[in-house]
Amino acid sequence: DPYTFNINNANYRGRIEVRRIQSSDMTVINILPLEEYLYGVVPYEIGAGSPMEALKAQAVAARTYTINNLGKFSKLGFDLCPTTTCQVYKGTSGETKNTNQAVDETKGKIVTYNGKPAQVFYFASSGGRTEDVKNVWKSDIPYLISVEDKYESGTSRYYNWEAICTADEIKNIFAGMGKDIGDILSMEITKVSEAGRVVELKINGSKGQLVLEREK
Repeated sequence: DPYTFNINNANYRGRIEVRRIQSSDMTVINILPLEEYLYGVVPYEIGAGSPMEALKAQAVAARTYTINNLGKFSKLGFDLCPTTTCQVYKGTSGETKNTNQAVDETKGKIVTYNGKPAQVFYFASSGGRTEDVKNVWKSDIPYLISVEDKYESGTSRYYNWEAICTADEIKNIFAGMGKDIGDILSMEITKVSEAGRVVELKINGSKGQLVLEREK
């Protein structure tokens, strides 16, 4: 039987390590096998009620992402964080029979490209079409190109969305980033991707101009 322990009313498999890192707070690290880690990831990154083949695809994607990012936080003594910055992980709290089965039935399987682990990313909604990676992070990965997503239901709250900001709010956001361009006079979309997303935005202020590209 696996070891389990409780932190903040949540149960975890494996073992626990606590580190006191200089200029930081207490770092609590969960040490456990990869497959058991995925038990606590898959149900939070996809609805546990999804079809089994979808759960298995998610397990393979999550496993591939994990392998590619081992050591991401090595300076702090651990591999991955438990939030959306990496992958959501909450121990045994959300484990289900179906998601554990999906992990077990795909044990050891990852996505590869030319014999090496592929870079994989997944998301809540594609908005009906994925984006070419070069329009997001400037990377040029031949298999991460924009394609139509025929399986997007359109009911996700991220499918179509809007955010409303006043000119003063935008001014203050940039000022907080150390980019004081004064009062916002105008904003202009100067480049869009083939998928229709903004990849270059010019913001004109009373003290100068700012150009934002890609995910910025």
